[in-house]
Amino acid sequence: FQAEDGIRDSSVTGVQTCALPISLGSFALGGHAVIHPLRFVLAPLLLVHPAAAAFWFGALWPLAKIVDSRPRGPGSAVLAHYSRLALRVVPLVLACGVGMSVLFLRSVGEIATPYGGLLLVKTAGFGVAMLVGEINRRRHLSGISREEARAEAAFARAATVEWTLLCAVLVVTAVMTSLFAPEHLESAFGAGHGAEAPH
Repeated sequence: FQAEDGIRDSSVTGVQTCALPISLGSFALGGHAVIHPLRFVLAPLLLVHPAAAAFWFGALWPLAKIVDSRPRGPGSAVLAHYSRLALRVVPLVLACGVGMSVLFLRSVGEIATPYGGLLLVKTAGFGVAMLVGEINRRRHLSGISREEARAEAAFARAATVEWTLLCAVLVVTAVMTSLFAPEHLESAFGAGHGAEAPH
């Protein structure tokens, strides 16, 4: 049974390892990245932005569970390692998002459109989530290293709030890109497909 479990775990890990670059690569090799005039600038942003967001979003829930687990696990060491990575990775989400906004919006006036309004909401959501994460780290990291139950519980609650904020940002992003994409991007995408040679 242990051998079968090991094979199963290896298979799952192999599938995940293959799926990750394919999923992230699709952002840089399709959609607006293909038809935008500045595609060589946009493509790296579309690659780094979801990769950094996936790290942030995917780590929070298990991190909260590990830190607040009983009996105590390696929560302090895991949190310290995550914090070092997050300080480098998470700001890339906001930086790349700002860079893509500059490429997608042709004028300041487009901020007044539904797309621009949702973009502001999304940016604010990311900013609040980053602030919650930073406050959470500063307040509770030392207490968790001393295995203080109150600090562990407080960190888990704040991490859940941070994760919930990111869920809301994902919903806003889905609505924004699906229903309110700028007309010049949609028309360019349609023109690009219309110009393809028939098979």
